[in-house]
Amino acid sequence: MDHWADELEDAAVVINLARRSVNCRYGKRNRREILESRVNSVRAIRLALEKTKHPPPVWLQAATATIYAHPFDAPNDELSGVVGGNEPDAPSTWRFSIDVAKAWGGAVIEANPLPNTRNVIMRSAMIMGPDQGGIFATPLGLVRLGLGGRAGSGCQFVAWIHEYDFIRAVRFLIDNQDLSGAFNLCSPEPLPNAQFMRELRHA
Repeated sequence: MDHWADELEDAAVVINLARRSVNCRYGKRNRREILESRVNSVRAIRLALEKTKHPPPVWLQAATATIYAHPFDAPNDELSGVVGGNEPDAPSTWRFSIDVAKAWGGAVIEANPLPNTRNVIMRSAMIMGPDQGGIFATPLGLVRLGLGGRAGSGCQFVAWIHEYDFIRAVRFLIDNQDLSGAFNLCSPEPLPNAQFMRELRHA
């Protein structure tokens, strides 16, 4: 951990995006790795920051907007958003994702706040970009195989953000020194799954 602290000494910012991909089957091993990769990387960063004499003034920590419930009548935000997982019809994979989201963000603030480092939790929607291996590649690949229909009822909203807007949001959160806590990084116009896939097929 000392070498991590050395790397963070006098740094301008630390941004932790480390985590295992969730694009997999939710078996026991994958679930463990999904959770541990997020929580353990946060704890490692925190321990390293505690060892620095001159820590970075801001720590931006990746998180997920999946923490919220999925209503159809109102959007969730940082102030009035409803944390999900307690819905009576929520499948186990859904509850697992929300449990991971809670543990992920909670690991940032589970101990006393860092006195000289501002904490920002970035609850990001799916980051869409053209690069191979990204989130967008999965629905695009389905469409190209002729399998890009709606999922289930198709009424569920697809929350997303363009990769350039994500980068701009990161820059904004770094530059505005009075901002701390949790922020949602998401397009203001989420689309129902059926419409999202229809637009993708058309494109």
